[in-house]
Amino acid sequence: MKKVVLVPHWETWNEDRLFENAEGCIYTEAFRAWRDSAASLGIHLSAPSGLPKERPDMVWFIDLPRKRATLDGWARQWPRRPVFVLHIMESPLLFPHAFEPRNRNLFDAVVSYENQSQTTPWFPCPLPVDSRPSGDGAVPFAKRKLAVMINTNRYEGWLATRKKGWTGLPGIGRVFSGWSIPTRSLLRPAHGELYSWRRKLAQEFTAHLPLGLDIYGSGWSGEVISWLPFLNRHVCPARQNKTVATRAAKLRVISQYKFTIAAENYRGGRGYISEKIFEALLGQTVPVYLGEEAIEEAVPSSCFVDARHFASLNALIRHLESMTEETWQSKFEAGRAFLASKDFQRYTCARFAARMNQISSALMPPVERIE
Repeated sequence: MKKVVLVPHWETWNEDRLFENAEGCIYTEAFRAWRDSAASLGIHLSAPSGLPKERPDMVWFIDLPRKRATLDGWARQWPRRPVFVLHIMESPLLFPHAFEPRNRNLFDAVVSYENQSQTTPWFPCPLPVDSRPSGDGAVPFAKRKLAVMINTNRYEGWLATRKKGWTGLPGIGRVFSGWSIPTRSLLRPAHGELYSWRRKLAQEFTAHLPLGLDIYGSGWSGEVISWLPFLNRHVCPARQNKTVATRAAKLRVISQYKFTIAAENYRGGRGYISEKIFEALLGQTVPVYLGEEAIEEAVPSSCFVDARHFASLNALIRHLESMTEETWQSKFEAGRAFLASKDFQRYTCARFAARMNQISSALMPPVERIE
């Protein structure tokens, strides 16, 4: 049996926990589907906490390791190095150095959500979505509250919190990681971030429609989110709520609202589309989206409210507040039609597993013959 070892960037996903609802892992169903389907093809997937004694056929790095030394350690472990694959799943905001050619060239292949890439070989694959719908029936329009946002509030770049080690220094920590760091990401480490947009939206609701937005998530009530004390202030609207613990609970919550704020943490054109807009649709609500510039190529514009189309946040809020039931219902039905279409199937866990098997099989070294 061929062996593929997965090396997640996030340590909480190790020891096979990414297959069993690891903390912070939204891709459990997708990786579980890959593991189970790969086994039927004679490929064993595992995610150990360290270097295995037996040489695997392939090492699949899920995002760049925190330090370049980790990759070097894997390369030195065996006289004959396994196939190294880099799979980019995190936002360009958090891992801008994952798009640096000098780093990508250290791997035998790259898998990513990008629309295009100069890396060779490169295999495109969208981020997977747990496509199980909300089990509850649709709430009537008249009984829904206006809007909900389920997001963490934080700062990135120079204003972020100080984390442990030299690599945890705000803005400049990546310099000490051993990876090649693009100059532009050093000068503007928070370029494209949308955390500030979320804060401004929350503040705009507070000023003009205090009961119009409910927030779930940490960082909104004065927690430490920056090394600058004056930034750790209470910024959420009057109706702040607790964090939802599970995906099922999240879908139940958002199903009570007309709109779900589905803003990525990054705005740009790299193809990064996370679970946010899809979970809003699966939770039977209408997303308000901001993030990927080419979102209409993935999700029909009839399904969501495009935040780019408004001159101000106040204009966006007024639009949401004044939308008629007929207009809202049209978007709601368009979203349901999209989820039932072939276009949505490319984001499902089953399609992700099939794509991973296709890529790993193409890159798998041939069986050695013993003469």
